[in-house]
Amino acid sequence: TSMIEYSMVMPSLSSYVLELGGSHVLYGVCVGLFSLARLFSMPLLGTWSDKRPMLEPLVFSILISALGNLLYGLAQWFDSAWFIVIARFVVGLGAGNAALSMAYVTRITTSKNRTQYLATINGLNLLGIVMGPALNVAVRRFSLSFSQSTHTRTHIVPTGKVDRMETVW
Repeated sequence: TSMIEYSMVMPSLSSYVLELGGSHVLYGVCVGLFSLARLFSMPLLGTWSDKRPMLEPLVFSILISALGNLLYGLAQWFDSAWFIVIARFVVGLGAGNAALSMAYVTRITTSKNRTQYLATINGLNLLGIVMGPALNVAVRRFSLSFSQSTHTRTHIVPTGKVDRMETVW
């Protein structure tokens, strides 16, 4: 799921940051903080999974990612590009679980079928990369968005263009 999330967000992140009053520099900060948070959380989650049941850090990191994505969506409602910065950092903390899924498969499989399952996980990650932009287009097509009655409704599209229309309540 993290690859779907990543490939849905990245095509529209720049436009979203700019629309909420951010700059190109703030966009760069968003991208960099995601990777920095992921780099920071990977060894922490790995150490946690070595000392406790692996399911604990895996579920925790998924919940952290969900929280970050919620904050990302709420940035428009609060009309704040800084919500995006915080959201991308939080999602990056949750994205540190990438190594956990591989380690989990390694622990529960035999040497005979391990390669098959690891290849399946890698294939599913690639499927997520492909599905993300398609879901981005679907969201735009159905005009899904969050907004307050005093704001305009915004649709983020993979081309980076922002399409605005008045909110109807």
